[in-house]
Amino acid sequence: MSMVLFLSVSAVEIEGRILEIMAVALPGWTGLGLVSGRLLGWRQSWGLPAVVLCALTYWGAGGVDDTHLWWDFTVQPARAHPTGLAVSLALLAMGLGVYAITPWRLRTLLKWS
Repeated sequence: MSMVLFLSVSAVEIEGRILEIMAVALPGWTGLGLVSGRLLGWRQSWGLPAVVLCALTYWGAGGVDDTHLWWDFTVQPARAHPTGLAVSLALLAMGLGVYAITPWRLRTLLKWS
């Protein structure tokens, strides 16, 4: 809900090309925040996104002609590089999966195995 609200408000002032890049990156950042919140606690949910941001800043550019690598989901538009969108959606799916596994669900899953 907050992603949609953020993109809606941003659409008033930001051009379409930049808005598309933001729309591709936001699900990935949300997924990373969910994973970090589950692993480190919700007050420290910024930890994993901050580490990934540092890694993407340092290693993100480095392809041919200083282009961004395929796994850098933060700077690639969806039409030109669908793999960035796939990485972002995979991070969101992973985050939602980790968020859905509560301690009692984990106990139930472990009991079945």
